[in-house]
Amino acid sequence: MFYSVLAEDTIQVPCWMLGTEWSQVLLDVLHKKLSNKVLENEGLCLAVQQLLRADEPYIFPGSKGKVTCSVQFTMVMFRPVLDQVIIAVVHSTDASGIALSLGFFSDIFVPGDMLPEGSIL
Repeated sequence: MFYSVLAEDTIQVPCWMLGTEWSQVLLDVLHKKLSNKVLENEGLCLAVQQLLRADEPYIFPGSKGKVTCSVQFTMVMFRPVLDQVIIAVVHSTDASGIALSLGFFSDIFVPGDMLPEGSIL
């Protein structure tokens, strides 16, 4: 359900963030870009865990002063597997299915035809 993923990305750092510690700036940009986002074929990114590597930063002409840097990092992901039993709170129900909340994530929808036999909506 929860797991750590090794990832690489190229990020742009606005020039107004350049006065503080570089590794913290990179983590802040990664958090803003990835945390609480659903990534295709990965799941929900809960947090960027650790910055492992940052390549030499560079500035492209016409980038309005943004510093570009390639980074390698780990992030904590949430992805339940098929048929996994989870404890959730029913957010709403209608004829099409049930909307559930896990507290930190509330975009779970179970279609009515996927509910166990004998379930009544």
